[in-house]
Amino acid sequence: MFEKEDSVTIESGTGKNLIGALAVVEDHSPSTNLVDIRIVKDANGIREEEQVMTIHPKHLKKNKAVKDISNLIDFAIDTGDKEWFLQLTSNTKNKGL
Repeated sequence: MFEKEDSVTIESGTGKNLIGALAVVEDHSPSTNLVDIRIVKDANGIREEEQVMTIHPKHLKKNKAVKDISNLIDFAIDTGDKEWFLQLTSNTKNKGL
């Protein structure tokens, strides 16, 4: 089961260029059993242009080390991704966190 803001890695089903890419869950629909994800970095760790796609969960692997938004913020800091950091911290301000 995937929840909003879960960090996931694409393992299959999208073509070779996205396998291994890091993404964040935007939405999971149990009725259709599909997951909307936002691509964050490609398999080489290069920042992707914001792209949201829908994928079957069998093609995703949850990154257990990154479970909540504060861990995602830490991950963005660790990887030196200023744009992602600003986006994540903006999301927390909008949610009142």
